[in-house]
Amino acid sequence: MVTPVKNQGSCGSCWAFSSIEAIESAWMIKGNEQVIMSTQELVDCTLSPVTSNNGCSGGWYFWSYDWLKTNKTMKESDYPYTSGRTGRETACAYNKKEGINKVHSYAQVKGTNKILNRLGKQPVNVAVAAGNSAF
Repeated sequence: MVTPVKNQGSCGSCWAFSSIEAIESAWMIKGNEQVIMSTQELVDCTLSPVTSNNGCSGGWYFWSYDWLKTNKTMKESDYPYTSGRTGRETACAYNKKEGINKVHSYAQVKGTNKILNRLGKQPVNVAVAAGNSAF
């Protein structure tokens, strides 16, 4: 249960896309209709000092989840992704009245066997340290 492929463009927001994709899939697994949720909300609204994310300069999916434990996810149609064109985040335009879903809990799991065990039960995020010579 996945939504259509998206493109982060010139913004380093892979962490936000990873977060939103996992949430969208979990939403559908629970029996809800497919909804494209707002990546831009995370890029704009989880900037430091709210969390330690840095918008188009990188971030972590777990800080997105911290934001979404207290703020509902907005739909892409209500808060469209614009940073792919500009390479920059914008001011947070979160509107709680437009929110549809909160993250109730999440767990950080380390170790291949533990991660593989979760794959059959729920969507997961995987972070890869790609800033070395192998990449």
